[in-house]
Amino acid sequence: MPIVQPTFDNLRPSQFMQIILPGHDQANPILANHIEKRDFQKAQMTTDYRSDNLFDEQHPVVQWLKQSVQRAVVDYAQHLGIDYSLDFTIQAWANINCTGNYHNLHNQPHAWLSGS
Repeated sequence: MPIVQPTFDNLRPSQFMQIILPGHDQANPILANHIEKRDFQKAQMTTDYRSDNLFDEQHPVVQWLKQSVQRAVVDYAQHLGIDYSLDFTIQAWANINCTGNYHNLHNQPHAWLSGS
């Protein structure tokens, strides 16, 4: 059965949250096609993550993903016991690794929460 409510794993000091997004089976192929088109149009899309924010696009599937991420942030914060309204921003970029490409181990130095 798909996970529609978040589950949490306590790996001190980190909390890992897992959720399968409702509608992902319909949205994922559309999102993948949209990102592949972006990659074709923008030569350095994967490495040029600072120049734009995927979530600024008004494409319906991108906005679905943005809303899903915003909900996940609130769920995560509530799990941590944060019971007040959060003022936060989110940024996303697409990363396509072709055969032979790799993604180095790294952190997100300007983020208090990161996910994939």
